[in-house]
Amino acid sequence: MPMGILNKKKKETDVAPTTESKGDKTAQSLASAGVIVGPRITEKAAVLSENNVYTFDIAVRANKQDVKKAIKAMYGVDAEKVRITRRKPVAIWRKGWGRTKTEKKAYVYLKKGDSITLA
Repeated sequence: MPMGILNKKKKETDVAPTTESKGDKTAQSLASAGVIVGPRITEKAAVLSENNVYTFDIAVRANKQDVKKAIKAMYGVDAEKVRITRRKPVAIWRKGWGRTKTEKKAYVYLKKGDSITLA
């Protein structure tokens, strides 16, 4: 077998062009990239949802702008305000020393008349 076939370098015409640059994130790519892990369904979240405030678990590296774009892409509503809280890791003793995981959640405030159906 000739070695030239295995070492063949791809030309620029062989590589498919990308439609998205590295720095440009679209709303659809944010939603599919896992910005929003899922809705947070608790008693407190149920009470807040009556006042158009919805709670979501989000990725640790997500910021407010990412959450707003992901909500727009997934549910089709504009977020009026987003607040983010973070739970820091804590050292615990369970059959040896360990740490809890870092979690982030987002409170998404919607305008009156807008709503999200969580299943």
